[in-house]
Amino acid sequence: MADEVKNQREVTVHAVVDRIEDGDWAVLLLGDDERGRADFPRAYLPAETREGTHLRLRIEIDEESQRRAEEETRQLLERLQQRSRSKGKKDFKL
Repeated sequence: MADEVKNQREVTVHAVVDRIEDGDWAVLLLGDDERGRADFPRAYLPAETREGTHLRLRIEIDEESQRRAEEETRQLLERLQQRSRSKGKKDFKL
């Protein structure tokens, strides 16, 4: 299954709400075997979610968001280099 997941651009994961802690966090058991575990902000779950609720989580790579973040980082680095007059003198990599 791990190789199968590596080759997909999107993955769907089964989850069950094990418990709600402090009213703000849901402890999720992940996978068909429920062996994985994640603490998840309750605010991101449907309002009717409670202990025992079964969920389907879709996880995908957000290429557009990643591209924007890389561009913002590149622009910030360029501004910092210009401000410090170090452009071309240091080897910076993104």
